[in-house]
Amino acid sequence: MTPDVHDIGGVPVIVGAGIAGLMTALHLAPQPVVILSRAPLGTETSSTLAQGGLAASLG
Repeated sequence: MTPDVHDIGGVPVIVGAGIAGLMTALHLAPQPVVILSRAPLGTETSSTLAQGGLAASLG
């Protein structure tokens, strides 16, 4: 099943399924969230030494 982007209705979208993304999803529980990742969860993960990030302009 492919979800339609128009059906998320204000649900937080988390980009990335690394440790930061998954911890954010857990922090928001039990509120529903959408997690976007390029591969299924638990596959194609980075090493423990990987450092990454996402920048956003707010305001």
